[in-house]
Amino acid sequence: MRALFYHPSPLWDGRARVFLAAARGLAARGWHVTYATAPEGEPRRRALAAGVPAIGVDPAARPVLG
Repeated sequence: MRALFYHPSPLWDGRARVFLAAARGLAARGWHVTYATAPEGEPRRRALAAGVPAIGVDPAARPVLG
């Protein structure tokens, strides 16, 4: 299974903490997880430090759903 956690803010807040905890929990169960967040900021730094793959996404970009 795969999961993508998208947190566009560079701020470390409650949502960022919950997303990282969920990503770590799923990864421990064998899921392939990615944390997408602002290129510069605390959420990306903490995800990488926790061993969770993290990609920088321009916060002004809008995801395309469909």
